[in-house]
Amino acid sequence: MKIDTSINNASPTNSPSHHNRYFKIDDENSIKSSFLASSAEFANAFKEAMAIQGINDPSKIDKSILSEVRAKRYEADNPAEIEAIIQQNIATLKDEHTIQQGGNYNGAYSKAEFQARKNQAIDFLSQLLQDITKTNAPGNSMSTSIYIK
Repeated sequence: MKIDTSINNASPTNSPSHHNRYFKIDDENSIKSSFLASSAEFANAFKEAMAIQGINDPSKIDKSILSEVRAKRYEADNPAEIEAIIQQNIATLKDEHTIQQGGNYNGAYSKAEFQARKNQAIDFLSQLLQDITKTNAPGNSMSTSIYIK
């Protein structure tokens, strides 16, 4: 897995005013894993929006609240908050009930193939978490954001 942790090179704008550290994902397996990681992120944002509304029925979700929650999670720049979000996404991927099946253009994955994909996504997020921890070691004042495209 290659993760570019250079300053600004992977930023969505490459603007000199951006001083965050961005993580650019550039190998095919990591990109595929990031899709499942994104699914876990969406599931967690959905759960958080439901909790804010105090509802248990997903069909009653207020889309504006969901959008606010997703934006807040996406814009997180506090390293501890980012680490907590990634840990939550790892836990969601490990949960066998939250994301149960998947597929690609060729059809649905078998259970074994899908579990392998989930394991790759967990490994991907775990590696990203380790890299963020290293990046935010004492003495490094850079904030951290994650950009996966």
